[in-house]
Formats: sequence, C-alpha cells, structure tokens
Amino acid sequence: MRLAAGAGSRREEPPVAAADSDSDIRDLVQRAACLPYGLSLVEFGLPACAGEILGVPAETIARARAALADSSSRAALVAEYESAVRHRAQDPEASCRWCIQERRMPASGCPLALLQEAETRPSGLDELRSASLEAAAVSFRVHPFVILGARELLARRGRGTDAR
Repeated sequence: MRLAAGAGSRREEPPVAAADSDSDIRDLVQRAACLPYGLSLVEFGLPACAGEILGVPAETIARARAALADSSSRAALVAEYESAVRHRAQDPEASCRWCIQERRMPASGCPLALLQEAETRPSGLDELRSASLEAAAVSFRVHPFVILGARELLARRGRGTDAR
C-alpha cells in the first residue's frame, strides 16, 4: 500500500500493477532486449530519453521502474528480459527486421536500421566501426546503446554468423 503524496493526504493509491498483468511493461522489456544494456536503459536512463529510444511514453518507463523496484515483479521481468535476449541472440537481424515490420521500435532505437543507414553514407560503416562511441552516437543521432547494438550486428556479420 502506498499513500498519495500531498500534505495531510491519507488516500491510498492502488498498488503497482503486477508485471505479468501489464502488457505495456512486458512489451517494453521485449523492446529493451534489442539493445545491449537495454534493461539498464529502462531502469537508470532519463525517462524521456529511454522512452524516445524504445518508442514508449515516459510514463511507461516510470511504471516499469516501479515494477522493477518491486521484488515480486522484478524477478518475472528480469526473467522475461533474459529470455528475450537469448531469443534475439539466435538471429539478431531477423529480430530487428521483425521489429521494424511490426513498427515495435522506432528507427532511432533499432540497431539494424542504424546499420542500414550507415551503409548508405560514404564511409558510414567505417565511422560506425571505428569512431568513439560518443562521436558515432552524435553523428548518427542515436543513443550509444544503439551504436553498440549495430556494432554487435557488424561483428556477427564479420564472423559469418548472420546473412546479409
């Protein structure tokens, strides 16, 4: 039970929704799995920034943080995140393509969309590979975690694990 804020207010607020009953938060956790450190972005990033990257309102980020702070919800959300990360690791480009087709993630938060943009720029792939993380993020106008995700896709391509 939580008490509403305000001087002298004793009205009870409803408890934080359970993780398994809140589809917006579960969807957010799935989206976060597309980025390296995606759950950290949800939990510790600026709410407006995390929301913009992941394509959700900042209010959803706040509700996810509340659920992650609740020990009974946290375990389920972390397990779902880890499962999504394992699933994505099997074929990250296919996961990204699905997100793009379903419009689940804005292009500014998608490593594959960034990779496709880099391929259209002169020396774009070289910049993506070798520029400092911060410089690449500024140049491509994305969060550094998106740069890391795109670099992960490039590395997998280099090892021949993903078809282009």
